[in-house]
Amino acid sequence: MHSEKRAIPLRRSQSITDYLSRPSGQRRLVIGCGRTPEHVHMGSVEGMPCSLGQTHEHDFTVDVNPDASPDITMDIMLWRSSPLFTLGTGQFDQVTFEYLQRGPRRPFSATHIDLWIDAAHALLAPGGLLRFYSGLPAYLNAATQAMNRHGYRVQRGTIPPQGVPHNRHGHQWCEGARPR
Repeated sequence: MHSEKRAIPLRRSQSITDYLSRPSGQRRLVIGCGRTPEHVHMGSVEGMPCSLGQTHEHDFTVDVNPDASPDITMDIMLWRSSPLFTLGTGQFDQVTFEYLQRGPRRPFSATHIDLWIDAAHALLAPGGLLRFYSGLPAYLNAATQAMNRHGYRVQRGTIPPQGVPHNRHGHQWCEGARPR
């Protein structure tokens, strides 16, 4: 018998209202991955897996693709009026930033990272976890400083590659819990 894999149907996006109205489970926001069952897109490669090996099946993801909704530029940088923030403030148990970068010609500044951390702080419930992955020490330093400014006790670490596809060097991160 021929077995065939069925692709998960792609929807344009999942609304924040739908996500927050789920009856149970942890609420996790992922910024930067772009991989969800609803919308799989990372860069220009359809279906490229998350570098952390995650499916993000129960997560709300904000894609770096400007055609995706929500969009990182509008919903994270200009967060105060977006649906993500009008509905999601204080609602998330975890906010994770996954490898946000634009390349060496137009790197994000410490100001960008400060704004992202400010936004994540607003979205987290008291005691919620904020995690920031980056291979760039300057980004990790800026995220650590921004979290410290909000009173987080920040830890830094590295996860070894452990056979995760598209990850030859491991993962560097900083994280902290929102003060209660």
